[in-house]
Amino acid sequence: MPLLSHHRLVFLVMAGHFLSAFTVLGAPLFLPRFLPMLHPALPHWAIGMLFCLPTIMTALAAPFWGWVSDHYGRKRSLQRAHLGLALGFALAGSTSYLGVFILGLAVQGFFGGAMAASNAYLTTHINRSYIQAILAGTQLSARLAMVMAPASIGCLLDLGLGTRLYLWLGLLPLIAFLSTFFLPADPIIGDHHASLSSTTQPPTTVKHWAALLMLQAVVSAAPVLTFPYFMPYCATLGIGSGTETGLLYALPHIVCLIGLPWLRHSTYRFLLPLGLLTLGGACLGHVILALYPLYPPWQLIILLSVFRLIMGLGLVMALTGLNVCLSRMIIPSRAGRAFSRFDAAGKWAGATAGISSGIFVQSQGILSPFSAATILSLMAIPLTMSLKNLGKTPS
Repeated sequence: MPLLSHHRLVFLVMAGHFLSAFTVLGAPLFLPRFLPMLHPALPHWAIGMLFCLPTIMTALAAPFWGWVSDHYGRKRSLQRAHLGLALGFALAGSTSYLGVFILGLAVQGFFGGAMAASNAYLTTHINRSYIQAILAGTQLSARLAMVMAPASIGCLLDLGLGTRLYLWLGLLPLIAFLSTFFLPADPIIGDHHASLSSTTQPPTTVKHWAALLMLQAVVSAAPVLTFPYFMPYCATLGIGSGTETGLLYALPHIVCLIGLPWLRHSTYRFLLPLGLLTLGGACLGHVILALYPLYPPWQLIILLSVFRLIMGLGLVMALTGLNVCLSRMIIPSRAGRAFSRFDAAGKWAGATAGISSGIFVQSQGILSPFSAATILSLMAIPLTMSLKNLGKTPS
């Protein structure tokens, strides 16, 4: 098989990641419609737990798959991620029994992790100076899937496929799995990266990694805290239109789609604390807007749009800052474990935030997730000082 150019290799891996991300990010939104088809009396708390099950399974399995990736090959690990997701969806879509459906959710989570596997594979094949751009690329494909998948899957659901839709969605990661056979095999890590590493890596410590993983958890948790109850939040402002709510919900993701490619080569170390400050300020703006609704509905929509755009800008800066730090800390021979730990931190934080937001709303009201996201973002800013030297290009 002829060698792929770097551009074609990156495109093929990114396309496969998009297909898997489209599947895994789109389907869970419709679990409240799927699960009653299998068990009409299923309580709401159980639906919430099953919503988080794949994410929790991915986080639990991430360290193991990272070790497997480093010891048995990045390409095999990438194939495992795509094929495992396809098998999990096939299992969930081919049954009418709730227990088997739950098993399918667990399988897709345990054998998943396409983002970490894609990042680890590409790190093996590209120059170190491009790692940050690769991280931005996989985040971009995930955001694109997050924007496109809900509407697309919603249209398919209207065709009356029911849980069989999972079976059809499983074809997407299966296509991604088949595409990996066109990818080159893993090189010999030691010799290959001796030639690829054009820069000297700064020393990293357990303290650096602990700070990075905690910041990854904060950047993942803060927006997720606000997502589940954004629709009832809009209702408190008198915004009842589903179209308006959907567009407002999508604005931060749209900003990420525009901003992440634009900043993919940035090396500014202040982007992470500035992003956290901006993210916290945007969440605080949501709270103030609801506490003091002094404007007519159309003006509230404009003001809320501004805060949603600012939230997206904060996410872009924070994610870019994390990418700067992570790209400086990666050791190619241990990339599988590093990316898996990084991904697991985000998964644990997202699952915890999703569950916590329900508890906050139940006990403190609809604004509490936004208040919690504000506090979490602002309190994390001093932690960025632990990574200040890693944001600079090594010399």
